[in-house]
Amino acid sequence: MNGQPTDIDLFFQNIGIISPILTPVLVGGATNNFGVPKHSDEDAEVALDIDVAGCVANGAQLAVYFAPWTQKGWVDVITTAIFPGVGQPTPSVLSISWGSLEDDWTAAAINAINATFQAAATVGVTLFVASGDDGTDGGRRTVTRTCRGLPPTPG
Repeated sequence: MNGQPTDIDLFFQNIGIISPILTPVLVGGATNNFGVPKHSDEDAEVALDIDVAGCVANGAQLAVYFAPWTQKGWVDVITTAIFPGVGQPTPSVLSISWGSLEDDWTAAAINAINATFQAAATVGVTLFVASGDDGTDGGRRTVTRTCRGLPPTPG
């Protein structure tokens, strides 16, 4: 990874297991700025995901996808992960911990992501998607939102 791969290696050395082999995949003009100070919160989330996946699958090859934080970026990165191009990693499992409330998405983006997730089953890709750090209301604490209990998207 760009930036500080030794942080991840150090984590695995400290717990005595083999580090994963990381392959960054850049989609839609995104860059791998892992370790850049202004991205520290996002990097912590990505590092946590790498740590968890690497603990479950010691020494595994993990593709880490980077895309613009837009709806188009999301659709493009999910599509790339499930239907990789020539020379790109071909995952059998996809773990997603980033998302946003469905109220934040257009119907077209939700439909595109849902269709791509359904297609994942046809190509043998297993999906794990987080339900959100702040519950189904995304921390907004609105009565309407909480009562409806809508999950975050993707999900």
